[in-house]
Amino acid sequence: MGSGWTIKREFSIGDLIAVAASAVAIFGAWYSIDRRLSVVEEKLIQQAKIDDRQDQTTERLNLEIKSLLTEIRADVRDLRREVKK
Repeated sequence: MGSGWTIKREFSIGDLIAVAASAVAIFGAWYSIDRRLSVVEEKLIQQAKIDDRQDQTTERLNLEIKSLLTEIRADVRDLRREVKK
């Protein structure tokens, strides 16, 4: 076992600083990710509302188009009847 590795049962100030720095880094990363996810979730909620409004507008416009096409079709039929007379 000539590896030369030993484990000491003591802590130095450097060890404490390293542990504290690691804890701060982990907390900072978690907080940053949490904030980013909150922003993304908020944007998704806003986008869902926009999508719903656009869907309603599209549906309303489709109904208007169908109505206008029905009117045009009726007008064309009336014109055909008059031309045939």
